[in-house]
Amino acid sequence: MFRNKWVLTGLSALLFNLSFLVPPLSFLIWIAFIPLFQLINVSRSLIKTALFSAFIGLIFFTGLFYWIHKYELRILILVLSFAAPFFALFGLLVSILQRKFNSALIRIILPGLVWSFVNLLYSMTPVEEIGDLISFYEAAHFPGLVKIIGTSGITFLILLTNSLIFHAIRTKKLVSVAGLLTVVFSLALVIARNPEETTPVRQPAASRETLPRNDGRITVALIQHNFPIDPVWRNENKQKIMNYYEETIRGLRNSV
Repeated sequence: MFRNKWVLTGLSALLFNLSFLVPPLSFLIWIAFIPLFQLINVSRSLIKTALFSAFIGLIFFTGLFYWIHKYELRILILVLSFAAPFFALFGLLVSILQRKFNSALIRIILPGLVWSFVNLLYSMTPVEEIGDLISFYEAAHFPGLVKIIGTSGITFLILLTNSLIFHAIRTKKLVSVAGLLTVVFSLALVIARNPEETTPVRQPAASRETLPRNDGRITVALIQHNFPIDPVWRNENKQKIMNYYEETIRGLRNSV
């Protein structure tokens, strides 16, 4: 496999940012860790592993939080300086632990466990479970599964899938790993099917109203929550939230 550390770092950072900044390419998160795993595999220096991993984290979180600079550049710098070490700690721990285990099964599961551990540590800080951001788009595709294992579970599946693919490429056992992934994702899709989505939701009367004609000018009322919302609750009540927002906005349009 490829061994140039800078190319591996850039490729991983690119995949991470594309998966988040370009929603139709969100599926790339399922392979974004592979260059990082190869980087950890070929690097003999723990310090370099941590630095390269931190650089990937810096690029990724910059793509996520770049908009903060419109309000306060110093806050953006503070957030990035706190968030980027997430990847550094992850890369460092994976590198250390993989040197202690030769079992293929442990080496496959290890990245997901380490990511969950680092995410747990960060959950005790103001940024909370920042590691779950990698499943921001993908969790929405598995609402039924999210109810069972939560967004952190989807995050773990993303790490596990990346690790399985990397192991398949490194050991050249592509057929067996491909078969295992097929079974895993088939089960996930069956479990993820959300019966509530097949039940038509009755739209409130307010949402069926026709907006009055005007002179071409548009009056807009924007409502946005300013408190943390549990992702599982949000997915379960998505339609109710949208209906409530729409009713509220329509009720305010004459007073704006």
